[in-house]
Amino acid sequence: MADDEENVISQASEAGLGCAPRGPNTLIPNPAVIARGIPVAHRDAAVQRWDPFTAEALLGAGWFPGRRLPDEVLDAYDAYLRRLEVEEICLGGDEPIHWELVDAARDVLREFGGLIVNLKVPGSTWRSGRGEPVHIPDRVYSAEFFPPLDYADTEMYWDVQDNLGQLASPVARDHQSNYEVLVAADGTVLVSEVYLEFGGAEYLAASFDDALPMIVRLTTHVGPCWVLADDAVFLEEHEGLAGRSLPMADVWPVVRERNAAWIERWDQRQVELKQAEPRPSSSRRSPKRLT
Repeated sequence: MADDEENVISQASEAGLGCAPRGPNTLIPNPAVIARGIPVAHRDAAVQRWDPFTAEALLGAGWFPGRRLPDEVLDAYDAYLRRLEVEEICLGGDEPIHWELVDAARDVLREFGGLIVNLKVPGSTWRSGRGEPVHIPDRVYSAEFFPPLDYADTEMYWDVQDNLGQLASPVARDHQSNYEVLVAADGTVLVSEVYLEFGGAEYLAASFDDALPMIVRLTTHVGPCWVLADDAVFLEEHEGLAGRSLPMADVWPVVRERNAAWIERWDQRQVELKQAEPRPSSSRRSPKRLT
């Protein structure tokens, strides 16, 4: 094993990390956006609405103030969701599951539909159980807002609407953790995946603007609670509240606090990784002597 590899693994083990990231995550903007440039007015509008990282992620993906998808695109997605009920009946389901594009989700997709946020995650060197180095290469993860680029996989959350007590529509996918993001009829934002219990969804935020900082950082599994029934939730983990079912009015402050703390840690970690990056040498060549 090369000395530098041994060094990296040793430092990671001493820090209790198990792995050594090579640098911070990096946003990869849409080339078309970079080619045409981002007007100052667009940047100002984004920063007034979101934190700097979220603003930069959305601007780089092609968002701009006043962005609107055509109604026919949204109508096509609504028709796709409604067809799922017929398909599920044909597959022999006991009861039809009704899907549609609720108004709150339509508003979200009218502004954000079709955007893709790409985040480059640097590779790592891990120590295996036998003490050997395991190299994970750089990779790019994406948060995709549909339509028109892709449609949802509703098999991931059959029972969400029943347990939630209202309709909900899928609006985005996080490819890092295979979560899909749903917006309920009342504007509540949830994340769902096939392995979740209690209806297969977690509360993420009270509004889509509040949820975007988690979505563009490509991890949506940060909420402290599970959807249980109607307007109450079962808290998975929180000091003094674990294992209790509470009305959402009491839970939202807990969700907001947990998400804000997670975002702060994520951002701080990126700053630390940036500061730890090796700087290129600034050696200069000696000027040639004139003869």
